[in-house]
Amino acid sequence: MPVLKNSTILQLAKNLRAFLNLEVGLTHARVQDYERVLEQTRRGSTEREQQLEQNRRSLREKDRQLKEMRGRLAVKNQQIAALQASVALELKNGQYDSELYSEVAAVLDLIPADFGGGCSLSKAYMLAWLIRRYDLRETVDIGVYRGRSLFPQALAHRRFTGGVVYGVDPWSASEAKEWDINHEDKEGINRFIEQTDWQAIYQEVEAINNQFHYEKHCVLLRQASADAATYFENNTIFFDMIHVDGNHDTGKVTKDIELYVPRLRESGFIVLDDISWESVRPAYDILNTKMTLVFERVDHNRMNDYAVFWNDTPLSDTKYNHRLWSPRIFGESQ
Repeated sequence: MPVLKNSTILQLAKNLRAFLNLEVGLTHARVQDYERVLEQTRRGSTEREQQLEQNRRSLREKDRQLKEMRGRLAVKNQQIAALQASVALELKNGQYDSELYSEVAAVLDLIPADFGGGCSLSKAYMLAWLIRRYDLRETVDIGVYRGRSLFPQALAHRRFTGGVVYGVDPWSASEAKEWDINHEDKEGINRFIEQTDWQAIYQEVEAINNQFHYEKHCVLLRQASADAATYFENNTIFFDMIHVDGNHDTGKVTKDIELYVPRLRESGFIVLDDISWESVRPAYDILNTKMTLVFERVDHNRMNDYAVFWNDTPLSDTKYNHRLWSPRIFGESQ
């Protein structure tokens, strides 16, 4: 056996000590790594559990919202059914309020119906009845002409709601001319427009407004409907009913829908005239996708040719404040 020198023994001892220190250090590092991985695993498990609980809460909230939406939908369907039944009973079956019917007839007796416009007595009564029945406070009549659809609204506001109707019409041949209507007498319509004294008709409308003392309940705006829409926007005016019977060119009538639908309050009405005209049909289709059709009437002679739409848009989907309607208006007789 070789004899090791003291120096060699000391060197071996140092090397062994260094090796052991290194091993201990590596072992300690491994332990720290294991502890770190374990802590990360624990933390990840806690985070996953928190995420699962958050997902459970989210699902419970969505389930609650779904049940609430189903409840609102059921109520809305009941409202639509009651509204359609009420309108059909009064308008389709002709169960008119005799006093209101007579008052509307008396107003129309003073306003001639001619080639340029002739709102029928039944339609004029319908406009007045809607105002009274559903307590409509602000309405607008787009396309006044002689006022056969305007003044029945003014009558109803003065008698029942204290509200106001805005009559929008430029009383202008250039604005009244219609170019793309598919009417059997298109040339006759435009010839009539050219020969009409629009200033005289406007003055006649003003005279009737003064004669019946409707000034507080009937505001005349001698403007194109697009210009009037800007006026209403600038003055934050919204409507409970909009009667669209202006220029019947497709572009003009669809523009009226585009400009005025955002100004219709929830649970308000749009009455669209001349729905059998091909040029008006696109506007009818637009409204039919946005609102609920509650009544329409097209007579063979087109004396009555209109549709009534109800705005059932939820309040949360609108961009302005509404005067909410009380549920009492649905299904109750008045």
